[in-house]
Amino acid sequence: MHAEDRMRKGMRRSDPGRPRPLADAVLRLIWRERRISRAEIARRAALSRSTVSEIVGEILPTGLVAEMGIGESRGGRRPIVLEFQDDSRVILGVEMGAAHVAVALTNLRGSVLAWESKPHPVRSDPGGTRALVAELCEACLVSRPNGGRPLVGIGVAVPSPVDPSRPDRLSKIVLPDWNERLGLEGLRDRWNVPLLVDNDANMGALAEHWWGVGRGLDDFAYIKVATGIGSGHVIGGEIYRGATGVAGEIGHLAI
Repeated sequence: MHAEDRMRKGMRRSDPGRPRPLADAVLRLIWRERRISRAEIARRAALSRSTVSEIVGEILPTGLVAEMGIGESRGGRRPIVLEFQDDSRVILGVEMGAAHVAVALTNLRGSVLAWESKPHPVRSDPGGTRALVAELCEACLVSRPNGGRPLVGIGVAVPSPVDPSRPDRLSKIVLPDWNERLGLEGLRDRWNVPLLVDNDANMGALAEHWWGVGRGLDDFAYIKVATGIGSGHVIGGEIYRGATGVAGEIGHLAI
């Protein structure tokens, strides 16, 4: 059995509602390049053209990618260009600082479509913070800059270490009044979308890696200086969190 066949066999989806990991990888490539042909995908991903055509056939009905004209030929028939549809969906991003809450509505490229922010004593008022987060999310969505495009997820940046295995649990040292519980699952249930939670410095590092000074770098450290001090680390092109999510918590080091 060829290596590609083994890969495809191991990546067949058991849940028809979820794309195969191989399709995810191709979709990420199209997102990164914005416009690319099937032939170029096959070359970059070391896949056969028939495999790429099968994967693209799965992706096109989602509306995330569209065929957008004819590209330049390198010999032979001119290729059909695939283009990632940045505005096909929207995302909500929530930032909880020590003394404020901010919410942004973006497209899939990270362009901000709506923004709401209010000062709030986040550290000492967990109930009020949860209510304010929901209020600002609703305000961004009802402003209708998204033209009714579907919401696909909510990301939350919190001023606390986040254990990847227990993302709803907060540090009782950093946020003692929260009783170790974030309690924002109501957002997930209200809009029926995934809710992803991470430390604010990790999210800052990821933003720099995708859109800022960290673009093209596989290894760097991001230092966040606000009410507290923290850091996020990108190693091998990925956020490094450590076994329990406390990697980068330099503000808790004794010097």
